[in-house]
Amino acid sequence: MTHYPRLALAACLLASSTITASAQLVRWSFDEAGTATFADNTGSLGDAYDLNTFASIGNASTAAANLRVADTLAGSAFALDLTSTGATAAAQGAHGTLAAPPSAGALSGLAAMTITGWFNPSATPASGVFLLRNSTGSTGGGFNLQFIGAQQLRLLVSDGTASTNFNSAPTAYAAGTGAWQFFSVGWTATGGAIWYAGTDSVASTSNGQNTTARSMGANSFQTILGRSSTGAGNAFYGFLDDIRVYDTALTAEQIDAIRLSNVTALPPSSALQSFRTAQGLAADGSQDLATPAGDGVPNLLKYAFNMIGSDAGQAATLAIPNTTTLAPSGVAGLPAVGTDVNGRLTLSYIRRVGSATPAPGIVYLPEFTSTLESPANWAANPSATESVTPINATFERVLVTDSVSTPARRFARVSVTVQ
Repeated sequence: MTHYPRLALAACLLASSTITASAQLVRWSFDEAGTATFADNTGSLGDAYDLNTFASIGNASTAAANLRVADTLAGSAFALDLTSTGATAAAQGAHGTLAAPPSAGALSGLAAMTITGWFNPSATPASGVFLLRNSTGSTGGGFNLQFIGAQQLRLLVSDGTASTNFNSAPTAYAAGTGAWQFFSVGWTATGGAIWYAGTDSVASTSNGQNTTARSMGANSFQTILGRSSTGAGNAFYGFLDDIRVYDTALTAEQIDAIRLSNVTALPPSSALQSFRTAQGLAADGSQDLATPAGDGVPNLLKYAFNMIGSDAGQAATLAIPNTTTLAPSGVAGLPAVGTDVNGRLTLSYIRRVGSATPAPGIVYLPEFTSTLESPANWAANPSATESVTPINATFERVLVTDSVSTPARRFARVSVTVQ
């Protein structure tokens, strides 16, 4: 009887937040790696609000080189760099970025909103410099967010015929350059707006409240980040990071939780984090399940089963297909299923040593079932036996033998979970 190997992956990415995902329309973390020419929107508006980089205004050749910079906030690997080729302090960011179609209008016509983010000016912001725009002007419906002084921001909300300006305190933000500053404004159509400001070491505090009622009209204007239009005028010169838009007015506690999510010290480094960095993957694990080689084997499994390198069973990069099954004395490859002399199912796989330094950052769990019909009832078998053969300080080879003798049908898999 032939037993077919079954391989499964379970990824558990933990986050601590009181904010529901459905309220988050837009989030640009700018943590894409490699040569990506867009910034992914992980909010509920999805791909319609992915950001084109400089390709949208004719600077595609330098997009990847100029878009991101390393070593920003503690919780972020990269940031949006608006100091790109051709820009000067006087020009205030001549090569900014635009939201990609079909983004027009989706952020306008809201009844409530919160905008949060970080900015790091490379030149003192001039009055009129835009951070975010989703309106054609004071009578165009929608909103825009801009500086009205080096230390003051303004949210303009228009109902389509008239508009109201909601200003932060005149000195809500530091006038200096080269430092990250957190900003937030929450707004409702009937309750007005309230501003918050903070830094990587200072908690968010209220910095201006405006209670004037103003509804927001719909607008088909394309959302623009860091400038007013495709021209060079009123563009921000510096860095932006983790820009978010919610369709509700968040509480002060929720807003500061967002700030803290960027500046709280990162957990102890793991081998998984090092692998992501070395392979140009997003630090937040959002690319762990991707299969850039098109071979059906996610990046995380190639990490778990030692499938990247130059030894037998390995491929040089994640972009090279690799579906190799582990050999009996191998050091790399997908789990192998067989039978022992008593007809019991065996499962052989590579495992990262749990006590290694740095820690693997993942947990392996062999599971068995007698049916693949729903529900399959995959579960660990406490009666199974395990033998371990050390390979080196990082890897070991594990052989798990099922306790069920000569079954009619039996299946095995290894579940890999991110800690």
